[in-house]
Amino acid sequence: MIKSILRSSLLFVLLIILSCESDDSKQEIVDINPFEGTISLRTQEDLNTFGANDYTETTGSLNIENSKGPTAITDLNSLESLRSVTGGVLIGRNEELTSLQGLHNIQFIGNILSIAENPNLESMQGLSGLLELGGPFLLVRQNPKITNLDGFEQVSANNLSLNISDNDLLENVDALSNIQSYSGDINFFDNPRLQNLNGIQNASFSDIDRLSVAECNILTSIEPLAGISSLNHGLLIYKNPLLTNLEGLNDITNIGFGVDISLNDTLQSIDALSALTSVENTVLLRYNYVLTDFCSLTALVTSGNLDGFFTEENGYNPTAQDIIDGNCSL
Repeated sequence: MIKSILRSSLLFVLLIILSCESDDSKQEIVDINPFEGTISLRTQEDLNTFGANDYTETTGSLNIENSKGPTAITDLNSLESLRSVTGGVLIGRNEELTSLQGLHNIQFIGNILSIAENPNLESMQGLSGLLELGGPFLLVRQNPKITNLDGFEQVSANNLSLNISDNDLLENVDALSNIQSYSGDINFFDNPRLQNLNGIQNASFSDIDRLSVAECNILTSIEPLAGISSLNHGLLIYKNPLLTNLEGLNDITNIGFGVDISLNDTLQSIDALSALTSVENTVLLRYNYVLTDFCSLTALVTSGNLDGFFTEENGYNPTAQDIIDGNCSL
């Protein structure tokens, strides 16, 4: 009798568990609510109307852009039901937007992520739920109030092209440390308070097109770029007044299109370029006022695998023939 009661009790409990699991499964299916296509939101009313539908994903892109004046977007909280964007996410030219809160439940973006020209945006923390970025590029440009990229700490991405430019107060890119690999362009341009590139130091690099590090006024090292072996479309190291050497570029053997290393006031050494043996276009070294040693370019110049070599207003200005003759430094 007791065994029979126990069997009945266990069966009842099991049925309850299975019923709950079934209900949860049904609830999860009911909760999926896709929006088919791409949506562009330009006013707060547009955004609130779209958000009222509680969509959980979009099969296209999500564009929040060109928002200004009395109808400008100021609050993204109506979008908090979104979990996934199959296309890209573009957040640009939003004059009054200060926060990305409301996008905090998005875990997946299948294409580009572009956050640009948002004059009052203060933080990326609203994207703190993002786990995967499909690429092909991440653009953070002309957001003059952000000081870091915190909110991207969990983001996983491969073969990502990176453009971090014109962010007046940006101090670091530490939050990019979970991104596994980069390809395409890597640009750090006009970030006057950027202290270092440490957030990309654990990533690998392949098939890099263009590398630019320019107008980063307090940057003292580019060592986190170590591992790049070639550049398809050029190297620009321009107007970085505290950069004293190019350590980090030691593995580069060939560069397509050209090299421009100019206006780096304290650049003393280009020894990191000693592995370079081919440049498909011209090498320019100009206005690096304390640079006096060009011997690391001997292998490149003597190889004949470059179209032109020009120096101007450096601490020493050898010609290609000077280097061939052994007069490569003062």
